[in-house]
Amino acid sequence: MGIVLFATLPLQAQAPKDHALIQRYEHTFEVINKGEAIEKIAKKIEVLNEIGAEMADLSIFHTKNKSLKSIKATLVGPDGKVVVKKLDQSNMQDFSGTIVNFYDDFRVRQVRLRHSAYPYTIAYEYEIRHTELFNYPAWFPQNPQTATVSSRFEFSYPINEVNPKFKQQNYSREPTISQNGNRKLLVWEQNEPLPALPKEPLSPSWADTAPAVIFSPDIFTFNGRYSGSLGSWHELGEWLTGLYQNRQTLSAEKVAFLKNLTKDEATLRGRAKKVYEHLQETTRYISIQLGIGGYQPFEAAYVEKKQYGDCKALANYLMSMLFAVEVPAYPVVIKAGEQEADIDPEFPINDFNHVILAIPDGDSFIWLEATSNTLPFGWLSDFTENRYALLLKSGESRLIRTPKTTASQNRQSIEAQITFDKTGNATQNVQLTASGNQAADLRSLLRGKSVKEFTEWFQAWSGIRAPKILASEFSSANNTDSLLHFSVKIESNGFINGTGTRIFLRPNAFNQRKFAPEKVQNRKTPVRLSYPYRDEDVIRYQMPSGYALEALPAPISISMDFGRYEARITTEENGFVYRRMIELYPYQMEPSAYEALRQFFQKVVHADATHVVLKKIGT
Repeated sequence: MGIVLFATLPLQAQAPKDHALIQRYEHTFEVINKGEAIEKIAKKIEVLNEIGAEMADLSIFHTKNKSLKSIKATLVGPDGKVVVKKLDQSNMQDFSGTIVNFYDDFRVRQVRLRHSAYPYTIAYEYEIRHTELFNYPAWFPQNPQTATVSSRFEFSYPINEVNPKFKQQNYSREPTISQNGNRKLLVWEQNEPLPALPKEPLSPSWADTAPAVIFSPDIFTFNGRYSGSLGSWHELGEWLTGLYQNRQTLSAEKVAFLKNLTKDEATLRGRAKKVYEHLQETTRYISIQLGIGGYQPFEAAYVEKKQYGDCKALANYLMSMLFAVEVPAYPVVIKAGEQEADIDPEFPINDFNHVILAIPDGDSFIWLEATSNTLPFGWLSDFTENRYALLLKSGESRLIRTPKTTASQNRQSIEAQITFDKTGNATQNVQLTASGNQAADLRSLLRGKSVKEFTEWFQAWSGIRAPKILASEFSSANNTDSLLHFSVKIESNGFINGTGTRIFLRPNAFNQRKFAPEKVQNRKTPVRLSYPYRDEDVIRYQMPSGYALEALPAPISISMDFGRYEARITTEENGFVYRRMIELYPYQMEPSAYEALRQFFQKVVHADATHVVLKKIGT
């Protein structure tokens, strides 16, 4: 990834696009020792309009180990007079920061200051005390929404106690370094204005592609009770492995049940599949994050009793059940998320947010997602595939890579028969089969739906107005099979447009791509696709009597390094057949490939919108 070059034009020239300006952003992080630090932030924001007022709101996440010690704010009106200089319940709130977790100690302190006239200025200052230093904050000199006039980051630490490391991501300016006694100080300053840096389409997460300086400790402690080293991936893995020790005890009744469950399975894979499916049938995912509990799982006996847990707890419980039937398995921590950038193998850091399980299988692994009740055995979704992960195995912890899928594994096929008359009434029999990540995506939408809910979804998916569903079968959406299948028989009207002597219809009735990604000038970030895939559609049309194709559209073929598209129409007795195939190969491409990808999709959009004309015979 190359160095990002920034424009240094005065920000006033960009004022029509700006809603707010960060006039000054100062961030200091002072490491006291391996388990304690003081963080201070000062920010001055100029609010230009109502939208900018929302951007200027302040939200501070804090916990028991990241406590907010002080906060103050001042609002100065356009006339230079101080309007707000005290924070109270009218302009500040503190509430639970729990969004996806069932229970945690995250809190949010939110400050909302407003003025009736623009522009006005808000200055914030706050201090946070850290008593858990598994992670250091990163510095982002450029903001995703708001232009920044100046930014400064100070990082200091005692060289006789810690030796942290840092890397510069898409940022070339080196720090000034000084030393006073046993304390070392690094300072980065950005005094040239930087415009807002919005996220580009089809890119990894903003935080992983923006200019930044990222830090990682070499040693750390949790409130003095837990300590470890981040000098290498192996050291981090060994410390995390220790958090799982002696937490795999199951009841004698559970062990006997598992042995009976797998008694007829002669192979390791067979026993593992039985146990995994049992986990899926009997447990549910609930996230609970409290202190060291963000990294250490509940004991297996607790999950056995409660039948719920977070990713760590469920992975540990599954590992314990597998041990009971002589299947070795190990936790794997991973940075999960469809658009998350990969871990840098050269920079050990605690940048993981999820735990999965790996069963050794020769030179590879069988992978299990313990939090899913729908994924097939041995399948990872786009949430965790094709990225580095840290295997937690005592004495052998190391960075490994999860498998990546191919387009042929992530397939969707549609087969349909459509009979229509000259008034636009149509009967349609539709069969859809999906595999891999395409099946996982559909299953997440259809699992547990009623017939009414499925009908509403099918109408939105197909674009058919007010379909009358005569029969449907979508029960496989509730299974964990590798394939998902549904079938629908419907009647509808308004299927065609006509003039009396001619009928117009779009042969791609179900899988039309309607939009291409937007154009981006001077793209900076890589192109990140969810996963490779292949779609195949075959639709057979039976025409009304007395009509024939006026002309047969030419076949369409588009081939690029990253994918291909084909569509063609052939005739058969009393009708015609529409065949379409689209296939994308890569996960990630260089920024320079974005325009070619965009143009490819533009051509697909145009091809998918192709109409055919049926002419009344004898006219």
